[in-house]
Amino acid sequence: LNDINGNEYKSDTWTNQNVYMEIVNGGKNITTTYKVNGTINVDERTEPLTITQEGIYTITVINKDDVGNESQTSYTVKIDKTAPVAPVLQIVSGEKDSEDNEWYKGDVNLKIIESTEDNGGSGVSHATYEVSGAVSVPETKTNGQEMSIINDGIYTITVYEYDVAGNRSDG
Repeated sequence: LNDINGNEYKSDTWTNQNVYMEIVNGGKNITTTYKVNGTINVDERTEPLTITQEGIYTITVINKDDVGNESQTSYTVKIDKTAPVAPVLQIVSGEKDSEDNEWYKGDVNLKIIESTEDNGGSGVSHATYEVSGAVSVPETKTNGQEMSIINDGIYTITVYEYDVAGNRSDG
């Protein structure tokens, strides 16, 4: 089992990539097949297959010898290609210059409210933020604490949510 880049897929972990499978016969006088059960079902086969749809799948590899003995090994494939819902940037404190604009006098304290929504199935992992403007901060994991903007200037603060499969929300 490999992802689209040829990297080995580890059973029972989440990925946001397609998963490719190709079987190799189990040895002399052994026939190897596999079947797929999940969001899509595939009957027993020997040809390579790429799973592209989101979902949780059980891949069962079946080895049969000439006299009818059989062994099976199962793998779990979990695919989530849906980005989670973006977190919310909340202004905790700061004195506005005027109620009808977005200018502040002095320091502004912000908090990122992480999302708990992930419709792809893998669950949310963590939020990040990046700041551009008078002072820039590259994309950084949040730690649940408030952050402060203390220098004069115009800033753009972008927040993202990641899920366990590695999908990133819109900012």
